[in-house]
Amino acid sequence: MSRLQAFRGNYIDTPEYGILEKFSGYLIAEDGVIRDRRTELPDGWNGEMTDFGDAVVIPSFCDVHLHAGQYENIGIGYDHQLLEWLEKYTYPTEKKFYDLEYSKSIYKRLLRELWEVGTLHFISMCTASTDSTALFMDLIAESGLEAYVGKRNTDYQITTTDNEDTETSYLGTLQLLQEKGEQYENVRYILSPSFVPGCTEEMLGRLGRLAEKTMTPVQSHLDETLSEIQLVKDRFPEISSYAAVYEKYHIIGKSRTIMAHCNYIGDDEIRLLKKHHVMVAHCPCSNLDLGSGIMPLRKLKDAGLEIGLGSDISGGHTLNLATVMKTAVEVSKLRYLANPQESPATIPEALYLATKGGGAFWGNTGSFEKGYSFDALVICDEDTGRLNLQERLEKFIYAGDYRQIKARYLKGVRLDRPCFSE
Repeated sequence: MSRLQAFRGNYIDTPEYGILEKFSGYLIAEDGVIRDRRTELPDGWNGEMTDFGDAVVIPSFCDVHLHAGQYENIGIGYDHQLLEWLEKYTYPTEKKFYDLEYSKSIYKRLLRELWEVGTLHFISMCTASTDSTALFMDLIAESGLEAYVGKRNTDYQITTTDNEDTETSYLGTLQLLQEKGEQYENVRYILSPSFVPGCTEEMLGRLGRLAEKTMTPVQSHLDETLSEIQLVKDRFPEISSYAAVYEKYHIIGKSRTIMAHCNYIGDDEIRLLKKHHVMVAHCPCSNLDLGSGIMPLRKLKDAGLEIGLGSDISGGHTLNLATVMKTAVEVSKLRYLANPQESPATIPEALYLATKGGGAFWGNTGSFEKGYSFDALVICDEDTGRLNLQERLEKFIYAGDYRQIKARYLKGVRLDRPCFSE
């Protein structure tokens, strides 16, 4: 028998980029999927009813790019730029994840914090450890959050840190895809080449063929820093661009793909990403923390690209997507000063990126439209009657606290703080 639910509240969402929609009334859901919105309950209603009172209700957040194995390093080493930071801090920390007891302690803390800040969907690139990645997928399944997770493939020597050999790295990926790819309803595998400078041609080719054969989605990094782009040019002088290297090896073009950063993306690359329906993960906090650059958000949106927001921990210093939203607006204003043809982002646009924009990777989350999953955050503040709904949203993003989130819903079910069996 279907589960019928009515949720009464003050709703804010962004069904279109830049369009803020406010609605006070009832959302009617069937088996966790929104079927209708009404100002009054239907006559003779005999389903469940939840009243959120004066709270502000927004879609739950979708973080489309983070590194689970870097959680311990949040806030550390930002005096260095990307490649130096990877060598000195990131790769040594990620090596600890071959210890599964250590991995478990870190992953549990990470999942609880994701829940706390209202991120109920996320995409993570894990470490090179196959066993640790499998463990993380098990813990996510237990937490109730929804995620795409992949083992990092890095087999080309770009730092003094030892990497996996190609065969070991690829076989670990294949094992995870076969054993974990469809084990859980809420956790899916995503192929995860680190980036072109960290992968051999053999690795890129194998992963591209695997993506084409299995239609497994892919995540990686693109045009994050100028030094990284130069490494790609030096290795592939005959290929026109960084993105074109990915296309050559079928990392993009064969299955659902997301690329993080794109700070220095060229016009030809923009057209290539649009051609292959590649989503971009905008990571403004990480870009500032490591001095990587400022993504041309307005230019990419005007070109028709799908974009979501990523915390990119630990390149980024926070998991809180409210802070990432605020930073996305702020950096767009800085870019506008030098590029007046690119108007700065707005709060409605930032909310779209954090909800429906990133949610497009799952396909049915991030909005309160009919046919979408009822995935929501209930925010209780002290400004009822003093500020209107939009102002209350703005204040939460700029000056609020995740502790104002009093309830989290996933598919119509209230999601409690993750508790783990061990």
